[in-house]
Amino acid sequence: MRLTRFPSRKLIATAITLLCAGTSQAQSVQELYDAARAYDATILAARAQAQSAAFRAAQTEALKRPSARLEASASTGALDLPRIGSGDSHSLGTIARGSYPLINRASDVSIAQARKSLETARADLESAEQDLIVRVAQGYFDVLAAQDTLTTTQASKKAITEQLA
Repeated sequence: MRLTRFPSRKLIATAITLLCAGTSQAQSVQELYDAARAYDATILAARAQAQSAAFRAAQTEALKRPSARLEASASTGALDLPRIGSGDSHSLGTIARGSYPLINRASDVSIAQARKSLETARADLESAEQDLIVRVAQGYFDVLAAQDTLTTTQASKKAITEQLA
């Protein structure tokens, strides 16, 4: 299942422009990428999906591990028989069980599916990170191009104003 990209390139470019305009110092692409990585919905969703797949894989791996179980029971009762008389009955019981699966094809299939799911989730996370790199870089360079256009336009306006004067 692929998640759609929520922020558009124009939105990221606008955000980067606002970040650059609001501060007096320039930010590097790496700083912007780190900030975007912490808040990007696509990355956060892919990261959560990868963590979930890792937990599921660990749970299915447990199917191959040994297990032990201990059960205990106690009961008491009173007997009141007309011909024999009355008395008490007490019983205690304990059962210890252990198992170590040697061959279980169903578990093997479940484990293989969980591992494939984990690989897929990791690939999706890597893809989302690469997509974010491209979006941040594109937004960064869009901002630089816009700044160059603004500088050129201001210089042209100044030159035309001087020519008119």
